[in-house]
Amino acid sequence: SIGTISTSIGTSSTNCSNGSGSSYGQPLPLPQQQLAECMQCSLSLPSWLVKSMATVQTAEPPAPSRCLSGRKAAHKNVIFNRQGKQKVFDYVKHNLERMVCGFITLSSTISMFSNPNNLSCPVQMAKAVTQFILKSYFPKIEEVVGLFKNLQETAKDHSHAVDPLSPTFPPPLLRAECQMVALFIHMCQMNPKMTTLLTEITKEFYQTALTQDIRFHQLLAFCRILTAVCRFQGDVERLQFLCSDLLRKPLKPSEFHVFTAIVSVWPMVLARLPDVPLVEEKRIVSQGLEQQSISFTLEVILTAILKSQTGSTPIQIMKHFKRLCNWKQPPIQNPVDELTKVIIDLLKTSTHVCIDQQIGQFPWRRPQPSVMAFHLVHCLRLLSWHQGWAWTNDVLIRSHLWPTLQQWNNKSESIREATVVCIIRLIGFISGLAVDQQSISIIQLQKLLISLIEKAGKAKEVTLPIQLASVDSLLDLCPSGNSKAKEVKALLFRWMDILRGHAVWGFSLIDEYQRRLCQYQ
Repeated sequence: SIGTISTSIGTSSTNCSNGSGSSYGQPLPLPQQQLAECMQCSLSLPSWLVKSMATVQTAEPPAPSRCLSGRKAAHKNVIFNRQGKQKVFDYVKHNLERMVCGFITLSSTISMFSNPNNLSCPVQMAKAVTQFILKSYFPKIEEVVGLFKNLQETAKDHSHAVDPLSPTFPPPLLRAECQMVALFIHMCQMNPKMTTLLTEITKEFYQTALTQDIRFHQLLAFCRILTAVCRFQGDVERLQFLCSDLLRKPLKPSEFHVFTAIVSVWPMVLARLPDVPLVEEKRIVSQGLEQQSISFTLEVILTAILKSQTGSTPIQIMKHFKRLCNWKQPPIQNPVDELTKVIIDLLKTSTHVCIDQQIGQFPWRRPQPSVMAFHLVHCLRLLSWHQGWAWTNDVLIRSHLWPTLQQWNNKSESIREATVVCIIRLIGFISGLAVDQQSISIIQLQKLLISLIEKAGKAKEVTLPIQLASVDSLLDLCPSGNSKAKEVKALLFRWMDILRGHAVWGFSLIDEYQRRLCQYQ
């Protein structure tokens, strides 16, 4: 459904195959011979990562923690772990400490971790790396501050958009972060049992970055490393969803530098695409928005938030975005309302908004809205969160969603099936913003969804994708414990009886919803 967890979004066809590309000119390749022996690796690395490693390799390693006692102890621990007498978790964490402190070279660490006899569990490896950053990674304050000072110089000296990973600018990654990224890339290529490591790393880092008790320097480190890994994979979408989720954290004005840290490693995440018109004659161009819907929505929201803050920090962050991401002040009087209108129009008219029903090839899959549909719905969810329930109810629901559904109800062929599915699912997503769950709007929406489910098997316009969207959104509008919970539960059991007669989807969908209803009271 459209409610798929954001971290599950994969690489789209517009992403770069090796992750080293961006919308700007790429740095020239740098041979690893320029790296010191302690930083060299056996396999090739992206040129931007080699550039970062070449620049930070002369940096002084951090002081060792009390648990370390030099090269001899490290060697003993390696032999100890090869005998399989210590847990993978401790093995990884301790040897990462030694690598960062200079007791073990990067190539030696790669050799140890790439040995299938030592490590064969990507999940444990990802958790160990996360704990290492949370408990043992303490970069010097001046080093972290230095990253932002370098970006300030970049923003000051250039009037055009730049990629900070080109050879002209200092790298946005610290020494230990470069080493860890190189380590992850090598392990996936050298250890057959660790091919999913990068996927596990991104999942673990993504979830940890959104926790409330994480320190700010740790958040920056997680975001920089995660961005570098995603850049290698070409997964710009995951980072855009990360930025969306970070916006919902209670960030202080100075902590908005976390977005600067992300775009400093890969500007493409929030960049305006070159040669793709987005705003013309004070109006948003729908064709341009199709290709950069999430990034532009984040630009509109971040710009509004930063403009509402006082002090020099928001101004400096905006300068970074203008230079790194090619942000321009849109000459639009009401950018949120204009953006909402264009997104709704795209949901109605774009040929890329459709339902993917590969029944013949994958009979176990439920009908899925297309990636474009998912992105547009996500943008409207972001705008609803930013504007609050009053705007969501008065503008989004009453002025856009409700009239469209009424038009479809009166003349079903006038609105496409995919548009109806997206709107119904969006209603479920944004219902949680309602201050009063017994408001007139919520009650009307509940009645609408109940009536659609009751028409299942009777009205041909209420197709299976529309039924599924209605059921999922009704469960959002009437969560467990709601006054209508018993009525909804009985309705859904009747609907499941009808679904059993569906030759292709029946049993797999029934199993899914039975599991959900078991916890629904």
